[in-house]
Amino acid sequence: MDTKEIRKLLEKNEQTSLFARLCSWSLKDILNEDLSKEKIMTIPDRFSSVDEYSQCFVPHLLEETRTELFSSFRSLSKSPVSRILSVETKVIEYSGRSSIKWFHDIKLMDYADDKNEIYEPKCGDIIALSPLSLTEERPRIDDLDPLLLGYVFSVYGDSKISVHFSRSISQSEKHTFCTGVFLINITTNTRIWNALHKDAADSTLIQSVLQEDASATEQCFSCENDVDGSDSDRVVDIIRSAKLNSSQEAAILGFLKTRNCKHKESVKLIWGPPGTGKTKTVATLLSTLMQLKCKTVVCAPTNTTIVAVASRLLSLSKETIVCAPTNSAIAEVVSRFEFSTLFYGTSILERTTYGMGNIVLSGNRERMGITSNKVLLNVFFNDRVSKLGRLFLSTCGWKKRLESIIDFLENTETKYEQHVNELELERMTEDEKKKEEVEERTMQEVVNIPTFESL
Repeated sequence: MDTKEIRKLLEKNEQTSLFARLCSWSLKDILNEDLSKEKIMTIPDRFSSVDEYSQCFVPHLLEETRTELFSSFRSLSKSPVSRILSVETKVIEYSGRSSIKWFHDIKLMDYADDKNEIYEPKCGDIIALSPLSLTEERPRIDDLDPLLLGYVFSVYGDSKISVHFSRSISQSEKHTFCTGVFLINITTNTRIWNALHKDAADSTLIQSVLQEDASATEQCFSCENDVDGSDSDRVVDIIRSAKLNSSQEAAILGFLKTRNCKHKESVKLIWGPPGTGKTKTVATLLSTLMQLKCKTVVCAPTNTTIVAVASRLLSLSKETIVCAPTNSAIAEVVSRFEFSTLFYGTSILERTTYGMGNIVLSGNRERMGITSNKVLLNVFFNDRVSKLGRLFLSTCGWKKRLESIIDFLENTETKYEQHVNELELERMTEDEKKKEEVEERTMQEVVNIPTFESL
């Protein structure tokens, strides 16, 4: 992390971040199950404002975070640990003054013999520092008091991390810490915290979702009611081909009607109990938008959700493969079935649908299980960049291959003559070699002629 990024983090901490609230807790507070008992209230069904709605969830989020920390402290014997090799302090000036010495670079070394216990640092990790050496025994709760937490905000390989400490430490004190114990990762909780503390300027979308203003859900009469005009029949065919029920079809049509509206922001909600086809409905909607050549960004709160949507969308995109000896035959099939299909012919055919190349999945590779899913590997952003990088290499990429083909086509006659000459040279060399072998065998026979004395 560079100086500018650290300054931003400093300014953000002044506005009370989630980690700043964690820093205010002592070890006794974290172990106290009644710490937020008086602040936890039943969430009402109605709210007078967006601020009231947001602040209502803050105590619950803090209690959930405290509970996760409490559980991690109760299972310290199973927590991943690392040996601390060095701690270097960073002093950054911001807002006209020097920051408190809370930012440090830490070098780590793996200690555990079991691979499952090796600590692999990630951004958002909370670690506890202990002066106890790992050669003695694993840290216990008492060994972490007074508590010093570290928030990992940058990772450099497997052995170096940048950490924001929960309190200031002296120059001599930083050399006493020998062990780092992983507790929890607060990336998800931090995102929720930031969403609950958004400024009023960013609350337009939130107000639409909460439907504070009833007019936000009303239909825009300035726009046409038809779905993409001339494409309406094709859209209906696409939706019906997915075999959805009437409510699912109505939900998709409602989304598509507001797609081109520029007069107001619209929010549509797809809801229902588990197993009612919400993922299928969203995937069908995305497939329809792809066929309409509409760029769409899909976000989800968890990796599991986004993987489920991506997998369902890919299954729709690869549902049918049509092959035919002529383009006219394929065109006839396309005219009847223009949904969720990849078409292959003997020559280039103008496609009316997007292919898999227009689906890009981005996220955490490990948590999304990308490595074990070959289908998702085809659309995962990092893998696609890696493959394209190899194709654009100057030594063996597309450019080099195209230059080779162009050179061959432009100098075909010359290269053919050169090839014939090379073949002729090889033939002459081979004949000369055979001739030398025959002469060598003849000389050998002459040398081996028996003499009169030997007879």
